Parts: sequence; C-alpha cells; structure tokens
Amino acid sequence: MAEETNFTVHSSPLKVWSLLADVAGYALWHPHYRFTFPRMRKGDGIVTWNFTSDFHVRMPFYLEGAEKPGLWTWWAGRPGLLRFEERYEITPLTNGAAIRHRFVSRGLVGRIFDRVMREEVRAHMAEQDAALADRLKVMGRKPGLPKSPGRR
Repeated sequence: MAEETNFTVHSSPLKVWSLLADVAGYALWHPHYRFTFPRMRKGDGIVTWNFTSDFHVRMPFYLEGAEKPGLWTWWAGRPGLLRFEERYEITPLTNGAAIRHRFVSRGLVGRIFDRVMREEVRAHMAEQDAALADRLKVMGRKPGLPKSPGRR
C-alpha cells in the first residue's frame, strides 16, 4: 500500500525539515508516533505507533534519508515480514514550503495490513499533516503574542 498527501505551510523548508528531523520531540506535536533511543544492536531507536488508545505497535526504526532541507525519510519493522516507510519531500515556495508526505507498507504482513488498515492510515496521515502544520504555526509566532490578537 502506498498513500500520499500534499499540502503547503507558511514556514521555510529548513524549519519544516528541522521539526521532522527532531524525532525525540515528536511527543510535543505528533498524534501517533513516539520515538525512544535505548542502547540497541539494531536500528536507530524504537518507534511506538499508537493506532488507538488501546492498540500500540513498537518496532525498531531506521533513518534512511536526510537531505537537509529537502528530504526526510525513515522506515520501521522487519524487512520481508512488515516494513513501514514514511517520506517527506519538502519543496521551497515563495511564501513557505510544499510538502509531499508518503507512507508505504511492504512485506508479507504488510499485504494484510493494507487491506485492513487503509482507511485508518489515510485518517492518521491527515491528522499528522494537520499536527505538523499546527506545530509550525506555533513555532512561527513571536513570543508574547496572543494566539488570536483580535481587532483594535
């Protein structure tokens, strides 16, 4: 299964890339992923994917591509059995950045996952994209300014 979303934000590509690359900070904004970095023999760390409040999947993750500020990609799972790949391509615009967000599942269990979870993955991607855009808005505010300044 491959799912893709495209959206724009009013932030620089470097700011977008920096937020995505700070996987330890995902707990501040990301609705589904939590990354930890125990000492491991394999992988760059552990990702916990919260499908629902009662169902979580933990697996090793691997950073695959980091081309500052245009690409951020990582994958998690066990090759051949189940592998999730997540990729963000960031393109500069005059007043911000265009983001192409792609999620791919592969492997034997991945085929089963595709049939059962396609709609949930689409919903999760929409939530992730909205959370990323919201976090970038918060980061772009000047300290001390209210969220909605109101009319004067």
